[in-house]
Amino acid sequence: MRKIEGVLLNDIHTYKDLGLRLLGIQIDPADPKLETVSVPMSSSRLNLAKFLNPDIQYEWRNIVLSFDKRDDYHMWAFHGSNIKNLFHGQEVQLILDSDKGFYYTGTAIIETSKENNVFCDYLVTLEADPYKYERFSSLEPWVWDVFPFNGGIIRNYRDLEVNGTMTLLIPGRRKKVVPVFDCSSAMSLGYGGQTYYLPAGRSKLLDLQLGEGEHFLTFRGTGKVSVDYRGGEFIMYQIFCDNSLLYDPRDEDNPILTGKVSLTVNATGGADIFPAAHAQGDRPDP
Repeated sequence: MRKIEGVLLNDIHTYKDLGLRLLGIQIDPADPKLETVSVPMSSSRLNLAKFLNPDIQYEWRNIVLSFDKRDDYHMWAFHGSNIKNLFHGQEVQLILDSDKGFYYTGTAIIETSKENNVFCDYLVTLEADPYKYERFSSLEPWVWDVFPFNGGIIRNYRDLEVNGTMTLLIPGRRKKVVPVFDCSSAMSLGYGGQTYYLPAGRSKLLDLQLGEGEHFLTFRGTGKVSVDYRGGEFIMYQIFCDNSLLYDPRDEDNPILTGKVSLTVNATGGADIFPAAHAQGDRPDP
């Protein structure tokens, strides 16, 4: 019997759990973010984005999934409401049966229509992050049933013993990632000709971003270290106050959703940030 393909939406399988038969998948390319200006008296254009951030940034893109389902009009109304209640307007994680080693994330929009008494149609549009992510982080055990042998990477960076010196090789992917370190005791880290201090407990080095290629991290000390590698944030800008870092987009623990800076001549300016419950939110105006 031919296997019917589907997708997982927040761990709910569209065919096995909902009876939706997958008809088509469209994954739009992610457009690069460009800020171009014309050069006077020239046919050239300058892309200012690369001066703000040398790494290419991307817009979110659409992923469109089309399904049908055998239902009469009464059951279509019932099942359609249930499916919309599950996903419409929700943040979802999408895993394709044909690409089980990775997931996409985004906001789902559900549309459904019916033109006869036998079948109904469903359209799921995901406004998605431009990247797909490894399904399992370096701290999670691999599930061999979903391991992608074409391009898959087995990562096991939990509780690595450091007794003097230990070197860890991390194969990187396209998106630059700031890994999270969890050390049982303080130790040092050597990478790219630089030496960094890692305190006991969880920490990040915001200047250490691992992109494509092989990355050799050398730990020195005594104890155990775990390296959580998956995902990452785009670098757009940083906010400082009196030389103290208030905001870095690579730090998920201290987000700023909106902000407004007021500048005045020969007087002290100010900054309003949201959320106000920021780690540095009680600092005085700069």
